[in-house]
Amino acid sequence: AQDDVADVIARIRSLTSIPLCLDTEGPQIRTGQMQGGRVAVRRGALVRLAPDTVPGTADGFSLTPREAFAALEPGMTLDVDFHGVRLSVMARERAGAILAKVLRSGHVGTNRAVVTSKPVALPQLTSKDRAALVVGAREGISTYALSFAHDGAAVQELRRALPGPVTVIAKIESRRGLANLEGIVREADALI
Repeated sequence: AQDDVADVIARIRSLTSIPLCLDTEGPQIRTGQMQGGRVAVRRGALVRLAPDTVPGTADGFSLTPREAFAALEPGMTLDVDFHGVRLSVMARERAGAILAKVLRSGHVGTNRAVVTSKPVALPQLTSKDRAALVVGAREGISTYALSFAHDGAAVQELRRALPGPVTVIAKIESRRGLANLEGIVREADALI
Protein backbone atom coordinates (compact mmCIF):
# COMPACT_ATOMS: atom_id res chain seq x y z
CA ALA A 1 0.00 0.00 0.00
CA GLN A 2 1.12 3.57 -0.62
CA ASP A 3 1.06 4.32 3.11
CA ASP A 4 3.44 1.41 3.74
CA VAL A 5 5.98 2.78 1.23
CA ALA A 6 5.87 6.24 2.77
CA ASP A 7 6.22 4.77 6.27
CA VAL A 8 9.23 2.65 5.27
CA ILE A 9 10.91 5.65 3.63
CA ALA A 10 10.32 7.78 6.74
CA ARG A 11 11.61 5.03 9.04
CA ILE A 12 14.82 4.51 7.06
CA ARG A 13 15.42 8.24 6.80
CA SER A 14 15.08 8.52 10.59
CA LEU A 15 18.02 6.11 10.90
CA THR A 16 20.39 7.23 8.14
CA SER A 17 21.17 9.93 5.61
CA ILE A 18 22.28 7.40 2.98
CA PRO A 19 20.32 7.97 -0.28
CA LEU A 20 17.51 5.49 -0.91
CA CYS A 21 16.71 3.40 -3.98
CA LEU A 22 13.13 2.32 -4.58
CA ASP A 23 12.96 -1.20 -6.07
CA THR A 24 9.96 -2.12 -8.23
CA GLU A 25 8.23 -5.47 -7.91
CA GLY A 26 8.25 -6.00 -11.65
CA PRO A 27 6.46 -8.44 -13.97
CA GLN A 28 6.86 -11.54 -11.84
CA ILE A 29 4.33 -14.22 -10.96
CA ARG A 30 4.33 -14.80 -7.20
CA THR A 31 2.59 -17.01 -4.69
CA GLY A 32 0.01 -15.52 -2.35
CA GLN A 33 -0.26 -15.72 1.42
CA MET A 34 0.35 -19.24 2.76
CA GLN A 35 -1.07 -20.52 6.04
CA GLY A 36 1.76 -20.50 8.57
CA GLY A 37 4.08 -18.80 6.04
CA ARG A 38 4.65 -21.95 3.98
CA VAL A 39 3.02 -25.28 3.20
CA ALA A 40 4.39 -28.64 2.09
CA VAL A 41 3.21 -30.18 -1.18
CA ARG A 42 3.95 -33.76 -2.20
CA ARG A 43 4.81 -35.23 -5.58
CA GLY A 44 1.73 -36.55 -7.39
CA ALA A 45 -0.74 -34.34 -5.51
CA LEU A 46 -3.16 -32.05 -7.33
CA VAL A 47 -3.28 -28.39 -6.29
CA ARG A 48 -5.68 -25.64 -7.31
CA LEU A 49 -4.07 -22.34 -8.30
CA ALA A 50 -6.46 -19.44 -7.81
CA PRO A 51 -6.44 -15.93 -9.26
CA ASP A 52 -8.30 -14.73 -6.14
CA THR A 53 -6.73 -14.23 -2.76
CA VAL A 54 -7.20 -17.47 -0.80
CA PRO A 55 -5.28 -18.76 2.22
CA GLY A 56 -2.66 -21.12 0.81
CA THR A 57 -2.76 -24.78 1.81
CA ALA A 58 -1.37 -28.06 0.48
CA ASP A 59 -4.56 -28.28 -1.64
CA GLY A 60 -4.14 -24.94 -3.34
CA PHE A 61 -2.99 -21.35 -3.21
CA SER A 62 -3.26 -18.07 -5.06
CA LEU A 63 -0.90 -16.58 -7.64
CA THR A 64 -0.49 -12.95 -8.59
CA PRO A 65 -0.96 -11.06 -10.77
CA ARG A 66 -4.38 -12.14 -11.97
CA GLU A 67 -3.35 -11.31 -15.57
CA ALA A 68 -0.94 -14.27 -15.62
CA PHE A 69 -3.76 -16.83 -15.53
CA ALA A 70 -4.81 -16.13 -19.12
CA ALA A 71 -1.39 -17.39 -20.31
CA LEU A 72 -1.17 -20.53 -18.15
CA GLU A 73 -2.06 -23.54 -20.27
CA PRO A 74 -1.95 -27.33 -19.92
CA GLY A 75 1.54 -28.74 -20.35
CA MET A 76 3.35 -25.71 -18.95
CA THR A 77 5.56 -26.24 -15.92
CA LEU A 78 5.85 -23.80 -13.03
CA ASP A 79 8.92 -23.69 -10.80
CA VAL A 80 8.09 -22.16 -7.43
CA ASP A 81 10.77 -20.29 -5.49
CA PHE A 82 13.53 -20.71 -8.07
CA HIS A 83 13.59 -24.49 -8.44
CA GLY A 84 11.88 -25.61 -5.28
CA VAL A 85 8.47 -27.09 -6.06
CA ARG A 86 7.69 -27.93 -9.70
CA LEU A 87 4.10 -28.01 -10.94
CA SER A 88 2.57 -29.08 -14.25
CA VAL A 89 -0.53 -27.24 -15.44
CA MET A 90 -3.22 -29.86 -16.06
CA ALA A 91 -6.45 -27.98 -16.77
CA ARG A 92 -8.27 -24.69 -16.57
CA GLU A 93 -11.25 -24.63 -14.23
CA ARG A 94 -14.25 -22.36 -13.82
CA ALA A 95 -13.65 -18.87 -12.41
CA GLY A 96 -10.18 -18.84 -13.93
CA ALA A 97 -8.55 -21.31 -11.52
CA ILE A 98 -5.90 -23.78 -12.73
CA LEU A 99 -5.51 -27.41 -11.69
CA ALA A 100 -1.85 -28.45 -11.45
CA LYS A 101 0.01 -31.63 -10.54
CA VAL A 102 3.03 -31.55 -8.24
CA LEU A 103 6.04 -32.93 -10.13
CA ARG A 104 8.62 -32.13 -7.44
CA SER A 105 7.84 -32.06 -3.71
CA GLY A 106 8.82 -29.23 -1.44
CA HIS A 107 7.56 -26.19 0.41
CA VAL A 108 5.65 -23.26 -1.04
CA GLY A 109 6.21 -20.02 0.85
CA THR A 110 4.40 -16.69 0.87
CA ASN A 111 5.27 -14.25 -1.92
CA ARG A 112 7.70 -16.60 -3.68
CA ALA A 113 8.69 -16.27 -7.34
CA VAL A 114 7.11 -18.56 -9.93
CA VAL A 115 9.03 -19.21 -13.16
CA THR A 116 7.06 -20.52 -16.15
CA SER A 117 8.36 -22.88 -18.84
CA LYS A 118 6.98 -20.54 -21.53
CA PRO A 119 7.15 -16.74 -21.44
CA VAL A 120 4.12 -15.03 -19.93
CA ALA A 121 3.56 -11.44 -21.05
CA LEU A 122 2.95 -9.21 -18.05
CA PRO A 123 3.04 -5.43 -17.73
CA GLN A 124 6.53 -4.17 -16.78
CA LEU A 125 5.11 -1.99 -14.00
CA THR A 126 2.42 -3.47 -11.78
CA SER A 127 -0.32 -1.31 -10.25
CA LYS A 128 1.56 -1.69 -6.95
CA ASP A 129 4.75 -0.43 -8.66
CA ARG A 130 2.96 2.60 -10.08
CA ALA A 131 1.53 3.50 -6.67
CA ALA A 132 4.98 3.14 -5.07
CA LEU A 133 6.54 5.35 -7.78
CA VAL A 134 4.07 8.13 -6.96
CA VAL A 135 5.13 7.96 -3.31
CA GLY A 136 8.82 7.73 -4.19
CA ALA A 137 8.63 10.81 -6.39
CA ARG A 138 6.69 12.72 -3.72
CA GLU A 139 9.35 11.75 -1.15
CA GLY A 140 12.21 12.89 -3.38
CA ILE A 141 13.64 9.46 -4.24
CA SER A 142 15.90 9.86 -7.29
CA THR A 143 17.19 6.30 -7.79
CA TYR A 144 14.96 3.41 -8.89
CA ALA A 145 15.68 -0.27 -9.53
CA LEU A 146 13.62 -1.84 -12.31
CA SER A 147 13.05 -5.49 -11.43
CA PHE A 148 12.89 -8.08 -14.22
CA ALA A 149 13.71 -5.45 -16.86
CA HIS A 150 12.82 -7.14 -20.13
CA ASP A 151 13.90 -4.56 -22.73
CA GLY A 152 14.94 -0.96 -23.29
CA ALA A 153 11.30 0.11 -23.65
CA ALA A 154 10.69 -1.06 -20.08
CA VAL A 155 13.39 1.33 -18.83
CA GLN A 156 11.79 4.13 -20.85
CA GLU A 157 8.39 3.27 -19.34
CA LEU A 158 9.80 3.66 -15.83
CA ARG A 159 11.35 7.01 -16.72
CA ARG A 160 8.02 8.24 -18.18
CA ALA A 161 6.23 7.27 -14.95
CA LEU A 162 8.47 9.62 -12.93
CA PRO A 163 8.82 13.40 -12.98
CA GLY A 164 12.23 14.80 -13.80
CA PRO A 165 15.55 13.05 -14.23
CA VAL A 166 16.16 9.88 -12.22
CA THR A 167 18.82 7.18 -12.03
CA VAL A 168 17.54 3.80 -13.24
CA ILE A 169 19.22 0.55 -12.27
CA ALA A 170 17.93 -2.22 -14.54
CA LYS A 171 17.86 -5.65 -12.90
CA ILE A 172 18.49 -8.45 -15.41
CA GLU A 173 16.61 -11.41 -13.91
CA SER A 174 15.19 -13.33 -16.86
CA ARG A 175 16.12 -14.89 -20.19
CA ARG A 176 14.13 -12.16 -21.91
CA GLY A 177 16.25 -9.52 -20.18
CA LEU A 178 19.43 -11.27 -21.29
CA ALA A 179 18.17 -11.53 -24.86
CA ASN A 180 17.48 -7.77 -24.89
CA LEU A 181 20.56 -6.71 -22.91
CA GLU A 182 21.89 -4.28 -25.53
CA GLY A 183 18.65 -2.25 -25.55
CA ILE A 184 18.54 -2.22 -21.75
CA VAL A 185 22.18 -1.05 -21.56
CA ARG A 186 21.38 1.86 -23.90
CA GLU A 187 18.51 3.07 -21.68
CA ALA A 188 19.62 2.31 -18.10
CA ASP A 189 22.15 4.11 -15.92
CA ALA A 190 23.38 0.92 -14.23
CA LEU A 191 22.74 -2.86 -14.24
CA ILE A 192 22.33 -5.56 -11.65
